[in-house]
Amino acid sequence: MAPLAGPFSCMTRISAFFDESGDLGWKFDAPFRQGGSSRFFVIAGASGPDHAHRSFGKVIRKLWASQGWTSHKEKKWNNIPDKAKLEFAQLAAKMAEQNKDVHLAVAVLKKEDLAAHLREDQHLLYAHLATQLVGDVLAGCTDAEICPDELNAGAGSSNLLQHLMRHELWFRRGCSPSIRQVRRQKHLKDALEFCDMLAGAAAAHFEQNKSEAWNLIAGHVHVRHGC
Repeated sequence: MAPLAGPFSCMTRISAFFDESGDLGWKFDAPFRQGGSSRFFVIAGASGPDHAHRSFGKVIRKLWASQGWTSHKEKKWNNIPDKAKLEFAQLAAKMAEQNKDVHLAVAVLKKEDLAAHLREDQHLLYAHLATQLVGDVLAGCTDAEICPDELNAGAGSSNLLQHLMRHELWFRRGCSPSIRQVRRQKHLKDALEFCDMLAGAAAAHFEQNKSEAWNLIAGHVHVRHGC
């Protein structure tokens, strides 16, 4: 696949953040949240120039201020009120409209369609989906920092995403960006919270047919289905 045209193709440094919604369980003989697994797994990616975390973080800080949240604990999509979900979508859409150099994307996997052997390694599956999600963006840069959520940057998978992205871009696409995986840091936490909420909005739409928030932001998000 060719690198993206437009502002993404001429960036020299890119930062990319990832978070997911849904689970990687495979129990489909019971309803979701009633003994059964989610039917969809969603990864959200938010990327842009190396200062893009400020744009994503600004959305989160505005949301916190508007909602009057004062706790230092990260807010999760599934635990915030519907009013806050709609406001997030509005703020995120406005941010994307005003910042043409950011790229929002979600990978949507219908789990029941996935072959059995692809279900065996959840970290590899996550890394593959994330790589395919932002590969076109990173192909146009010289340096990239990638920051997944803590669940998928933990023990046994600390550099898997970095290695897989290097393989995809260096060997398969013939590109040569420097790619470095970074751990969650204080100044990046809001960008990861942004991705959690973006993934949550998409998952609510595909999993539960709750589309109010998604409809507000969908026009600014690239959606990739399947592996």
